[in-house]
Order: sequence, then C-alpha cells, then structure tokens
Amino acid sequence: MATISAPQNYANVYGAGLRLAAMISAQVSLLLSDKASLRDLVMFGGDITGSGSNAIKLRYADYGAGQPFVSASDGVALAAQDMTGETATITIGRSAMRYNLSDLMVMTSLGKDLDPFNIANGLVEAAEARMSALIAASFLSTTTNKGATGTDLTIANWLDAMYHLQGQSNNPPFHCVLHPSQFNHLQKAIRSENNNFLAFSAASEELARSKPQGYCGEFLGVELYKSSRVSETADTNGWHGAMFTKEGIAYGVGTPSSMVGGNQEIRPNGSPVVISFARDEAAGLSEVIGHLYFGASLVEQSRVVGITTKK
Repeated sequence: MATISAPQNYANVYGAGLRLAAMISAQVSLLLSDKASLRDLVMFGGDITGSGSNAIKLRYADYGAGQPFVSASDGVALAAQDMTGETATITIGRSAMRYNLSDLMVMTSLGKDLDPFNIANGLVEAAEARMSALIAASFLSTTTNKGATGTDLTIANWLDAMYHLQGQSNNPPFHCVLHPSQFNHLQKAIRSENNNFLAFSAASEELARSKPQGYCGEFLGVELYKSSRVSETADTNGWHGAMFTKEGIAYGVGTPSSMVGGNQEIRPNGSPVVISFARDEAAGLSEVIGHLYFGASLVEQSRVVGITTKK
C-alpha cells in the first residue's frame, strides 16, 4: 500500500500506481473500511448553533415515576417532597480533514477517479467514522463494567450486563456495541453452549436493511452491533464495548452558517458535516475541506454498562 503524499499532484498519484501509461480500471475503489454509524443508537442532545456556548447541558431530576405518591392522612397537611437533580454536559469540538488536488492530477483522471466531488463524498464517510469513534469513546466513562481485559467475552459477562440494566429499571430495547474481536468471542461462547434458551437470532437480509450498518442480530433480546471504532481499554490490553439504552448516551452538533469566502459548499442531507471547496490559483490546486462540529457523552450511568475483554 503506497502513501499518496499531500498535495495530491500528478507525480504523487503516478507513484502510487493510480496514473499509468497502460489502461487501468476506470474507478478508484475505496479500501476496505468500517462504514457503520452509531448515531442512530444514541440520543440526540441538541445543536449549539446560536446558543452562546460550545456545550450542551442536559438536566435531570427524579420527579415522576422515580418518586411514587406516599401515604397521606386525611385532613393533615402534606410535607413538600425533596427532589434530586443532576446535569450532564456534551462539549462540541471541531473535527476536519483536507485534501489538495492538483489540476494536472484531476484533468488526467480516468472515469470515476480522484476528482474533487468523489473526494467530497469520501469526506462525508470520514466524518461519519469520526462521529462513531467519539460515541464509542464515551463507553470509557462507564463506572460499571463486566468482563476483564485478560479474558474473552463470556455468556456470563453478557448476562451480568443485562442483569445490571434490568436491575436499574431500564426498559428495552437494549443495544450492545462490540469490537469485531469481542463479537468473535461471543460467537465462540454461544457455540460452546448447549442450551436452547441461549438462541442467537442472526440478522436476516430484510432486517439488516432496516437497521444501521454493523447490525449483527439479536441475542437474548439485545440488539447487537459490531464496530471497529470501539476504543481500547485504558491499559491498551483490551477492548471497551458497552450495553446500553438509547437515553444513556447523547451526542450534540454545531451547524455552521454559510462559510464566508467559500466558493462552493455541500451539505449532505442527514449529516452535520459541511464540505467546502476552495482554489489556490497560484499553485493550481483544488482544496476539498470537510468540517464537523460534534461531541458525545455518557449522560446517565444507570443506563450504560461497559463490556471489557482482551483483544
């Protein structure tokens, strides 16, 4: 695999084998990568645009079903009830990526090649990968964890995580996001079990189409996803996945107004990323820049349990 150094000019692309004297494929295919998005599994916390702050603060209190009515005597004044409150903060930060494409490299393109608009489409996927990585990084904040970095994921670990969520009065659906190697551990553990109760429902073609990418199936009522964006444990010896309900983790965005001085913009529907184009006429370069303002945070510990295993 060859590195195409920036700027992406004719000489650098030629050296990587993407410009040849002989006929080559009319399309430059993307290398294998994980395109799964985790945004649909967690809660949207809000947009900081026009808020006066780069952070979103979610406020929680235990009124409602968390505090049932109490017995009261007839004709006796009722004492006021105390209330417990807490907050969670989602801090929004900037993520970005830029490519410089020389005019000679672009004009010698062959079919669907490394032109600015194809690069722009790739930046949208790169932004989605960044968002999934930040959501997965929030798993590291869990205070309750099942499993250990020195061992494979076991059925007992899975059940312990389920029991924890159920014991906190969480309601289904539960989601679980694992690193691919953790998913392999789970498949191995299921195969070694001889118990009809522990049936794994693999994703059918029709069901997979209706779910986010990365959906693997359902196990004991928990929707299972795998993602290579799952972070390493703090000691770097394992992976730190999580089982959670949608309200346990939240993300926020910032939506930029029109880019001042930008020549052209693309704002993909359903994505907070903004792709802008600029020209460096002196150098004969087309600049393609992706902008993303995003943050994610674990907002309720009682709704999330970490799953740690060896690599």
